[in-house]
Amino acid sequence: MTRTLTFLLALALAGCGAAPPPGAIVARVSCQAETPCPYQAPYCVAGACEPCSADSSLCQGETPFCLGAEAGEDAGRCGACRTHMDCGVTGYCWHARCLPPCKKSSECPSKACVRSDDDERGGCAPPEETILVDDTQAFQSVLFQVSASEKARAEAVAQYAPTLPPPVRVVRLLPHERVYPTGVILSSVTIVGDDDPTTTEIGGDRQRDGIRIDYLTNPSDVRLQRLTIWRTDGGIVCRGSARLARVSLVRVQVVSTLGMALDLAGCDLTMERSAVQDSFGGALSIVAPATFAIENSIFADSSNKNGPMLSFGGADGTVRFSSIINNLSSVRRVMSCGWGAVSLEQTLILRSQPPKLPPDEQDPLVGPCTLADVVIDVPSQNPGALLGSPDLVDPRPFGDFGNYRPVQSPKTLSCCLRTTTPGPSHDFVGTPRSYPLATIGAYEVVR
Repeated sequence: MTRTLTFLLALALAGCGAAPPPGAIVARVSCQAETPCPYQAPYCVAGACEPCSADSSLCQGETPFCLGAEAGEDAGRCGACRTHMDCGVTGYCWHARCLPPCKKSSECPSKACVRSDDDERGGCAPPEETILVDDTQAFQSVLFQVSASEKARAEAVAQYAPTLPPPVRVVRLLPHERVYPTGVILSSVTIVGDDDPTTTEIGGDRQRDGIRIDYLTNPSDVRLQRLTIWRTDGGIVCRGSARLARVSLVRVQVVSTLGMALDLAGCDLTMERSAVQDSFGGALSIVAPATFAIENSIFADSSNKNGPMLSFGGADGTVRFSSIINNLSSVRRVMSCGWGAVSLEQTLILRSQPPKLPPDEQDPLVGPCTLADVVIDVPSQNPGALLGSPDLVDPRPFGDFGNYRPVQSPKTLSCCLRTTTPGPSHDFVGTPRSYPLATIGAYEVVR
């Protein structure tokens, strides 16, 4: 049957090869029950193809939720879930589907357990959306394949296709005796390493950034989980425009970089149970427009000859339950809060200023930071800073990679156990947090 199209302005964009914005229905299509409707307007209602938003009663049974613009290419369709909570207490929502729960990749047929940004939930990635990589030379070609998959789906949406090509959404890097080469990410992807992050390494090239996220033309979610970025120039570098990229790190270690370990401009960042260590060019720089949420993470044994160790250039966000230990900065101030709304909560800052400074110059913070239960081992002018220093399991000098977990002692109990509103259920190594009396910093105290 011939279908009649009533074109809107966005159709001109589709004719030029550009995909319509997520959730935009760019044409009305007349239909009968047997007529295939476009992917983003899949329901034939009163002779016209419509998205579910036009009639919420379309979503029933196993797909009770109408997906909005935040669902991207799936906007306008009915789905099984919109958030993880829609999948029950332990469920995981993945592109409007509830996945079987998991804690380890070894539990999944796809060999890929994807975790939520807060590492509280996990779901087995669909095998048909997952590529397994065990050849170090194939990594970048797989990333190009992921980008091509996303482009093909966007083009199908722009052409009002009733179905989309199959997606490639997960790259599972299997443990390998060699280091995986560095990679450039051009689109949304989840890269998952082994259950032990130290067995899946990317890098080994001092001339290149470990992971570079660049050349994005559509809003993209880049999730890196259970990986080690090792011996590179920059660690993880993201260059976005108008916050096109959202970068999520779960149990990622960035170790021994010549340049900035985490270098983001115009990219949002979430960071959970992750670490930066032994960076020679700084630990973190995030420049507006951007937001960040850093939790249960460690910045240690790093230095920067050109500026602060951590710099928030107009970005808004929170660092909580984290530890900043054994760092050196040429500008004396280890952290610059910039001009954005930056909050530090339940965080330790220890041995992170040049030695032999007079007391009035030892404050490691500069800028309008908002502090709540932040323990610093030198006097600070910031309201909310607490003077103290816990005993650590192995407090080695700068660069010796100690064990910075607090031990139970009078010093630790007096400074670093505070009654606090419940936050993450676990610490950096997965130890359960003890509320209401929780330990400040990335680790719970050794009891």
